[in-house]
Amino acid sequence: MALQMVTGQAERRSDEYLVVRGMSKEFRANGQSSMALADVNLTIKRGEFVTLIGHSGCGKSTLLSIIAGLYQQTDGDVTLEGRPIVAPGPERGVVFQHYSLLPWLSVRENVFEAVDAVHKGKSRSEKLTHVDDFLRRVGLYEHRNKKPSQISGGMKQRVAIARAFAAVIIAVVPPAAAHTASTTTVPPPIAPAATHASRRPNVAELIWSPKP
Repeated sequence: MALQMVTGQAERRSDEYLVVRGMSKEFRANGQSSMALADVNLTIKRGEFVTLIGHSGCGKSTLLSIIAGLYQQTDGDVTLEGRPIVAPGPERGVVFQHYSLLPWLSVRENVFEAVDAVHKGKSRSEKLTHVDDFLRRVGLYEHRNKKPSQISGGMKQRVAIARAFAAVIIAVVPPAAAHTASTTTVPPPIAPAATHASRRPNVAELIWSPKP
């Protein structure tokens, strides 16, 4: 596996938040096995911004799927705040390569659903203000009342990005999402949301990218 990890911080704290220790993942099918990851070790602190860089097929998606709780590792430990990750949770958000929007809800309502599920202690007006803030950051506030069928593919991807960054503590963004939203080196729809999230000490972010 050839994964390169690029880390940065806005406000680094000493406590370990997400820990991957000695983790391996083996896929088995039709009597054959394939080792996707072997002895992976990674520690992310609160407030860190981490990018995984590697060639296609090196295990980036597999690693992040395990962190998201979509796969289970074969060996090793994956913990969040000291608790094993065994399933998806509201504190971890994934921007899937497919938009995964609810077609009967508006842009604003799609983001609100995630914020409402995670931020239980906020009032409805506070949640809506939070949603609108992130819609502005990805350039979609003027389209907030449109349904997914009324906006372009790139705009749908930006809704998914806003939903992830607005609602969760760990945001996982795949390269296809970034490139669908923008073809520039640092996607503008991601950058404002990521910068805002990085300023909150309780937020960690994972973005992975194909190695050029």
